[in-house]
Amino acid sequence: LLYTIKFEDHVLLGPCEAVMTTFLSRFGDVFDMYDDLLCGEISAQALCNLYREMRHPGVRVAQVEAGLETLYGEGLGDALEREDLEAALEELDRRYFLLKDLVWEFQILARPDGLIEEKDAKLLFTATHEHNFSLSRYERWLASRRVRGAGVSFLEVDVPLCNIPTPDEIIAQLPTLPREKTQDRIKTASVHDRSQKIGYMQKLQQLKDKRAENLSKRKNIGDEFKKYEDQRKIDKEEERRRAEEAELQRLEEERRRADERERLAMLERDAAEKKRLQELKDRAGTFH
Repeated sequence: LLYTIKFEDHVLLGPCEAVMTTFLSRFGDVFDMYDDLLCGEISAQALCNLYREMRHPGVRVAQVEAGLETLYGEGLGDALEREDLEAALEELDRRYFLLKDLVWEFQILARPDGLIEEKDAKLLFTATHEHNFSLSRYERWLASRRVRGAGVSFLEVDVPLCNIPTPDEIIAQLPTLPREKTQDRIKTASVHDRSQKIGYMQKLQQLKDKRAENLSKRKNIGDEFKKYEDQRKIDKEEERRRAEEAELQRLEEERRRADERERLAMLERDAAEKKRLQELKDRAGTFH
């Protein structure tokens, strides 16, 4: 797996850890470039801009703030301290690459309007968080929605999906039970999660197959439409050619008729002139 970093006129390409280490050492003053107040920390927006320079198109500010809360704790996602730059970049990278997969999976589940159902959102949470799936966290997300039951956009779920609960958080949410029962609960939850994951992947495969079928149908329709368009162009060209030939024939017929009328008019004029000359001769003979 190669890792690329581009900053200003410099491009680094190589194994992930090596390039990240080179980036941090070679651009040790990068942090200072964004530390306008020279206070040893930068804002979430500044970190967002820095990461965008490193890996285009980056992630949105909400992801950066959530990533900082992963490092510092809930409600502490507004600023990054200098010594935590490497950890923050690694966290943003985790989110960046996870988002690439999530975008694809979301598009598979999406309705024609670009949204997904709440039940499909739960499938995404279950598949992404796997054995760390937290039902209580998912229910808090549901409760935070403005309109329950409405279609879910990607921007509604991208940050919560990237905020993967830790095992300690899952255990803390379990009721206080003897250790053996707690472990049994975790195992049962894992089995349930695996079952949900399998069902989700089966649905994804079905959706992929359906999408491929629809794409094939659209391609066939597109091919048929192209044939129709090509034939229509040929028919229109043939119609235009026939119209031109008909117009040329009409003009030629009119020219022939005009020539015939001119010829008959000339014959009439010649006949009239001959008649006039004959009358003049007859008159002249009478005088002699």
